[in-house]
Amino acid sequence: GYVSLIAEGLFGEALDTIRKRCPLPGICGRICHHPCERACRRARYDEAVAIRALKRFVADHERDYPDPLVPPLHRGQSVAVIGSGPAGLTAAYDLRMDGYGVTVFESEEEAGGMLRYGIANYRLPPDVLDAEIDVIRRTGVKILTGMRIGRELTFEELRSFWIFYDPPFSKKLYFRVASKLHPDIFVSLEDTDPAEARRVLKEHTNELEGMHEPFSDTLVRIFRL
Repeated sequence: GYVSLIAEGLFGEALDTIRKRCPLPGICGRICHHPCERACRRARYDEAVAIRALKRFVADHERDYPDPLVPPLHRGQSVAVIGSGPAGLTAAYDLRMDGYGVTVFESEEEAGGMLRYGIANYRLPPDVLDAEIDVIRRTGVKILTGMRIGRELTFEELRSFWIFYDPPFSKKLYFRVASKLHPDIFVSLEDTDPAEARRVLKEHTNELEGMHEPFSDTLVRIFRL
């Protein structure tokens, strides 16, 4: 894993490994509350492996490391990601790495969502956030800011995309919005678990073709108008 690669001094390779599951290592290395370290078995002998600090170190050390290799647009489908918070940025990166065309629509004037507007600069410096977003942009993801649904961005324009909605606070908000966007969705899922939520949405929407395991926890948010 990346911890072993860091121990061997292979920092670039370690960053590549981290990005396969976490496209925002410099951010996670600063603001994650690192529950994995509390569960780390190494602590039985001396102290836990400093997972968060290692992510931060390698992301900062390799700031100018080449961008990850990106596959060509071979899926023949485009996905609109509504919102550029951490979930939206991660979904955009993973979808693009799987060969989809991706456009992120953000209502604010700068991308980042709650990462930019909800976290103090001393915890997450803006230049770190900008650098992480730039990596995602350079994979081919388009990020359009100042785009509000129903104003600058119409529902008709969204009909050509699959849609990933990144609500900033909870899945409850997502289902209220999804019900409005898709007239066939009449569900109340205030406390429904993700597996049940996926089952309900699949009854009313088409599943994104070719979806693989990394999307299993976010499929609940993907639908089509």
